[in-house]
Amino acid sequence: QLSLAANTAAYPFHKVGEVSLPGIPTVDELKTQSRAAYKRATDAGVFFDAKQFDSFVDSLRTNLRDKEGKPVAVIPELHPKSSAVLTAFEKYKGSNKTLDDMDMLRQVARDAASSIDPADRRVGMILRNKIDEFVENVPAGDKAGVNALREARDYWSRAKKGDVIEDLMRDAGLDASGTYTGAGVENALRREFKKLAKSNDFRLFDKDEQRAILAVVEGGPVSNAMRLIGKFAPTGVVSGSLATLLSGGVGYGLAAFLLPDTPDL
Repeated sequence: QLSLAANTAAYPFHKVGEVSLPGIPTVDELKTQSRAAYKRATDAGVFFDAKQFDSFVDSLRTNLRDKEGKPVAVIPELHPKSSAVLTAFEKYKGSNKTLDDMDMLRQVARDAASSIDPADRRVGMILRNKIDEFVENVPAGDKAGVNALREARDYWSRAKKGDVIEDLMRDAGLDASGTYTGAGVENALRREFKKLAKSNDFRLFDKDEQRAILAVVEGGPVSNAMRLIGKFAPTGVVSGSLATLLSGGVGYGLAAFLLPDTPDL
């Protein structure tokens, strides 16, 4: 596996550009793969008849439960975004639904799942997960379309995380460009991770990734977060300035973690 140093040695210190990393898909490539998978899902022709969908929506209104089977009440005053999701779903009753239709409705639920209010966010996440369960519970012959939809979402999620990490690395590279020290690089990265932990983008990452990001903020090794992000939220480019710093003898210990152990994603 090529080192990051081999890919960045020719780049001047002041340049903030894009350095391709071998074996790691770029954000654009992930987005292209996602669109292709979405098209396969649509072409599969999977649909849910009106009776199925209407029954599903009614169950959300009258029998919504969490993962432990406990009843969940959606109260407009306490859960405004989640309540709006149910209202929106009601408007779509009475007709067959394609995978595209269901994915659009899932986006509505995902918006509620990203609410800044913890109570509303919890209910929104339950609604989003219920949609996933409904979509995945299709006849065996339609599984190809559902699998393609799941694949498309996975690619798109990784691409979105890649966008965030690319911005983080680029900003850290700009901040560290005058330090010339390993400590300066780490401090620049730590500041950017702290900004990420306080932003809405933090919710894009799963629990393990969030723990790694918070560990960096609290003073833990930056390399641990870089290793995890390299595996689960890969990005095909890094800031030229930061990459040169990491590969030029200062902070090289971090450079090794910018490439995942297993690039076959």
